[in-house]
Amino acid sequence: MVRTSEEGTNVKIHSTKKKTRSGTLEAAEGQDGATLYRGRLRLADGTKSGRFELPEGLDESAARAYLASLQQAEDATGQLLAAKLDRAREDAARTRTPHALETADAWFARYLPAKECGNGHRRTTRQWWAMWISPVLGAKPVASLTRDDLEDVRDELDRAIDAGRIRTTTARNVWSIVTSAMKAASAAKDRSLRVHATPLHFGILPPKRGASRQRPWLFPREWLKLATCEEVPVVERQLFAVALYTGLRPGELWALTWADVDTDTRTISVSKAVDDEAHGDAAKAPKTAEGQRIVPIHENLLPLLKAMRKGRGLTSPVVARLGLVERMAQRFRARLAQAGVTRPRLTASTATEEPVDFRSLRDSYATWLAIGGTSADIIKRRMGHKTIDTTQRYIKAAESFGVEGVGEPFPAIPTSLEVPWSSDWTTPAPHPSFHREILVGAVGFEPTTSSV
Repeated sequence: MVRTSEEGTNVKIHSTKKKTRSGTLEAAEGQDGATLYRGRLRLADGTKSGRFELPEGLDESAARAYLASLQQAEDATGQLLAAKLDRAREDAARTRTPHALETADAWFARYLPAKECGNGHRRTTRQWWAMWISPVLGAKPVASLTRDDLEDVRDELDRAIDAGRIRTTTARNVWSIVTSAMKAASAAKDRSLRVHATPLHFGILPPKRGASRQRPWLFPREWLKLATCEEVPVVERQLFAVALYTGLRPGELWALTWADVDTDTRTISVSKAVDDEAHGDAAKAPKTAEGQRIVPIHENLLPLLKAMRKGRGLTSPVVARLGLVERMAQRFRARLAQAGVTRPRLTASTATEEPVDFRSLRDSYATWLAIGGTSADIIKRRMGHKTIDTTQRYIKAAESFGVEGVGEPFPAIPTSLEVPWSSDWTTPAPHPSFHREILVGAVGFEPTTSSV
């Protein structure tokens, strides 16, 4: 449409009115010479339906009106497209091959359950796919995706970074979901997931890189304030102590039994982990192959472990699982505040700084080792790091601090914590995970089904 402006120039106006679709009408001559009509409908994926006969006795005008009503019904319900996709899925399942019309969202729904990861990671992957990837790729046939489609995802992440809607580290993690999916789309063990000859993402630059957020760690003198705070329940202080003096990941702590603890040789065997969201006996291997390791028991942790072990069987858990790690972060910060540990850096949350959380006890373990002069190779092995680069971050964090300013690493644990497991504290569930209602009664815990 062209209109003339007040200045006399022609201005092209783009109409935003959506064109009404009416299907494709085809005429054919019947055996008796009469004109018969066949139709095809346009489906929502851009393809057309198969040809079908229209009722006899219709003239061209009536045939067009009839076909238009069918097209309107298909646009509203998508029944023909759904039936087409169902047939394609059935054929693919029967022949163990992908079907060309499967959308990226439908392919992802098949791919994610087969991905080798924990439930927590799978949940996050599903959320990020829905939030950042599906709006760009979800409705497109996965077999027809192009490099331009992937670059569209990357560009959307860059725009979100510029707008402050996503952190650079999160954007990179989202991008890793895309690249992992594209690797599977070309080389998955389940051959029905293979829809591309080669990974599409090779050579595509990732989203913008920004400064990594630094994680905080506890000073030894701050830990002593927490360890001696009687307002914090003993069962929690015991958990914090074991986490801090072993450097185990949360999932490794939840999976730890007394069969893994050898107080004679003063070692802890780390060979399994429990997913943060696992229920029942859902143990898995540690995060990395290097995660299967032997961790020495620090001499100041040994008395506490011996006390906690009294009356416990080999298959009993070493520590109480107090809830999901995300909720533990809030609980841990609250306990620090109760103990008067209020250093501003611990609660800072900025573009370059993360606040303290339960995982900070593992960070503190590595940093304390570095302050104490332990070599990078030993720290790497004890932490179960895959690369030395990860370990170097803790060494860098420790370089600016000395014992005089922060306190002696791994100080003696208060003897008030050297008490055995009490049924008044917890109602143990079958290892390696616990029911969420384990915290009751005597120590004043709210059930962990509520947010902490």
